Amino acid sequence: MNLRSLSLIVFVLFGAFVPDSKAAEIHLSGAAFDFDDDPSIEVTGLQPDSEFVMTLNITDASGVDWFGQSVFRSNEEGRIHTGHHAPGRGMYQGVSASAPFWSMIGGDRFSTHDDANGTVTISSVSGDILARRSFVWTSPRSPDRTRAERINLAGLKTTLYLPA
Repeated sequence: MNLRSLSLIVFVLFGAFVPDSKAAEIHLSGAAFDFDDDPSIEVTGLQPDSEFVMTLNITDASGVDWFGQSVFRSNEEGRIHTGHHAPGRGMYQGVSASAPFWSMIGGDRFSTHDDANGTVTISSVSGDILARRSFVWTSPRSPDRTRAERINLAGLKTTLYLPA
């Protein structure tokens, strides 16, 4: 086996490895954020000017699965930020930091009585997962943060949630 054949085998096995290339990273406005917050998602380390799929999955307090997906084009720095970039297609249109969260589909009503665990996934349009990040969407009505007070005012019945 000559040196040229060995080089070709190494290239085929390991691909065109570029040691300076960065892996995709997902940055959230926090690892946990409140339902009342305006969370944003930023992805760095992507191939510049390329399409990527952003997928959100959350299971709410009632066990209902929620799903959202949009396709973004990274900027010349290989970055996507939901507060600065609109998706090219997907579950919502326009620029909105928190749109990936409020545009999800699932059950009839999102249960906010307890925290919801979720993941953000960035993948190539061919389906290769590039990065995944977990988060907790905290509920202001979680039993350890609030107390529920039943109100009956002139026949109108409701529940008022007050700080615990």
